[in-house]
This record gives sequence, C-alpha cells and structure tokens, in this order.
Amino acid sequence: MNLFSLIIIAGGAYITYAAIMLKAKGEINRNVMLPRNREPKNCKDPEGFKQYMFGRTLAFGILAFLAGMWTNICTYVTASWIPSLIVGAAFVGYAAYYMKCIKEAEKKFW
Repeated sequence: MNLFSLIIIAGGAYITYAAIMLKAKGEINRNVMLPRNREPKNCKDPEGFKQYMFGRTLAFGILAFLAGMWTNICTYVTASWIPSLIVGAAFVGYAAYYMKCIKEAEKKFW
C-alpha cells in the first residue's frame, strides 16, 4: 500500500463524511464544499445549496475512496496498469467536474 493511495482513501472517507453531515445535520463543510473566500453564513439559499451539493459530494467521496482502494487491489491482483489508468482517469475527471460544480454553486448561491 503506497502513501498516495492512503491519502486518496482518507480523503474519500472525509468527503463522504462531509456529505453525510450535510444531509444529517445541515453542516456545510468549508474545506470540502466552498471556495476559500466564502462563508456558509452568507449563503443566499442554504437549503438549495445543500440539495445541489449533497449528491455530488457523496459521489465524489465514494469515488475517491474506491479509486484509492482499487489502486491497492490492482497492485496485488493484476500486473496490467490499464485498469488503474481507467480508474485514475475517472477519478481525475470527476474531481474536475466537482470543482466546476463548486464554482457553479458559488455563482448560484452567493
């Protein structure tokens, strides 16, 4: 198990936790869902923001966790690098999409 995979797994678990706390308690995690210059208290429509970000955040957290786990599994199971490349590309692609969603949420809800 390499350090990069552990960081991705831990990050995925943290992002998933943030999504669950958003749904359960309504807590907006500044580190995961907001740009640096925004405060949750200044949101124009907190409920709309929560609905907009919950599914996207949960999907990103689960994908990050699974991508980290997959990298570790592939290291021991298969000698081919192609599955890891596909999973890595999916992770990077969704990470870019998630960042775009944060920017769209900023325009829409602040």
